[in-house]
Order: sequence, then C-alpha cells, then structure tokens
Amino acid sequence: MKKKLIGSFLLLSALTVGCVRTGTSNKENDQRKQAVAQDNKYILGEEPAGAKDVLEVKTQAKNGDEVVIVGRIGGSVKPFTGRAAFTIVDMSLKSCSDREGDNCPFPWDYCCEAPDDLAKATVLVKFVDENGKTLAQDAKESMSLKELQTVVVRGVARRNGNGESGDSGITILGSGLFVRK
Repeated sequence: MKKKLIGSFLLLSALTVGCVRTGTSNKENDQRKQAVAQDNKYILGEEPAGAKDVLEVKTQAKNGDEVVIVGRIGGSVKPFTGRAAFTIVDMSLKSCSDREGDNCPFPWDYCCEAPDDLAKATVLVKFVDENGKTLAQDAKESMSLKELQTVVVRGVARRNGNGESGDSGITILGSGLFVRK
C-alpha cells in the first residue's frame, strides 16, 4: 500500500510539473514580434504614395523601374518562402474567405480563382542584401506578417525573360514595406 501511495505521489508530481507553464506569454510573444518588426529597417512608418495594383505593375513596369505595389499576401498554401520573400495577389481577386459560405482551410491560396487568373495576378516580393541574395530571416517572423494582410511594397521591378514590360515573370526587390490595417 505504501509503495502504491508513493508511486501515485510521484506520478501526480510528474504530471503537475509537466503542467507548469514555462516560456513566454502570448502578450510577451506579441511584444517580441513588434520589437523585431520595429527594428527591421524595411518596415515603413507610413504608406508610400502612388501604390499600383499587381496587375498594373506586371503589365507596365520595365526591368529596373522603381515601383510601389499593393496586394494581399497569398497565392498559394505557403506564400512565405522561409526567407525574406513572399507572394502577393492583386486586390481585384477574392480569397476564399471573401466568398460567403466558403470554409476553405487555406483561404489565402485563392483556390476559388481560375489558376491562369491567379498566376497573372501574383508577384513575388523579396528583400535582398547588397549582393542581390534574398535575406535569410523569415519575412513572416521578422516582419510580423501573416497571410491575407494587405501590404504596400516599395522596390525595384526585376523581369524574367527579355526584361520587357508585359512579361509574366516579375519579382519586386523590396526596399520598404507598409502593412495596411
């Protein structure tokens, strides 16, 4: 009986220790994320003027043009790359959460849109170092971003192919980011 009592006590103690909360609270995590975002040199305090939609930039910007582009983070199940890069989608497209009665588990993937329309209305944004390499830190974490946020990005257009406007392949090399509320 004594062995059972001691065993029960040890088990209860282990369970109690296992349930003790360690680490930081949600409030502390939020404060840490805000501090990281505030320290990030790419975060802008105010929205840059003259933002153009993704579709307009994709059809008009030439290779090397300075642009200000607006869009929503999304376009796939995983719009963040794990580095300082992510995709944005033109504001004219509707995410699944924008559609009444749609309970899509990943509304930011825009799976309700035609794939060709989505491809035409999506652009990659990346933040690079002085050598043109994508920064290693995850944009989602370091810039406190999340799927479906509306962002305004200031940067330079880089075209694939022959570099002419109208080519579908374009990347925005970001130099500044503003998150709309």
